[in-house]
Amino acid sequence: MIKLLKLSAILGFVAGCAMDEPASSSPATLPDASVIRSVAVDAYQHSFRRAEADLRIGTVQQVNAFIGTQPDFFICVSTTEKTVYSVYDNSGNMIAPVGTLFRQSYVMQMREYPWGWGSGIFRRVEEGKIGLVRLLDVCPPSDR
Repeated sequence: MIKLLKLSAILGFVAGCAMDEPASSSPATLPDASVIRSVAVDAYQHSFRRAEADLRIGTVQQVNAFIGTQPDFFICVSTTEKTVYSVYDNSGNMIAPVGTLFRQSYVMQMREYPWGWGSGIFRRVEEGKIGLVRLLDVCPPSDR
């Protein structure tokens, strides 16, 4: 009997915790362009610890990247970067020397938190996936 009471108390606690989560089923509306840009600049600077160069905002999609969560906004962002190493083709011919400028594509996951809009994930498109979403399905590859 005591084990049954303990089990029911634990189940009641777990059920109470689940009820404390926000139950909003309506997706958030996208903020204006200035908020998106501000979040993108902050996300880039926090990810790479340097100022962005020629940051551009691209397409915006609302996707379900994670099971059991509300849809997030995935925003394509690109910056101008420099090659760190020389780039060669399969025959050994140099395609691009060190310092060549190119457009690097990123995907920024953006959602509304209780304190405002923010980005939890800022990732290079070539790095694969965020949750269930293949990044190259959302944004174009980098120009190299």
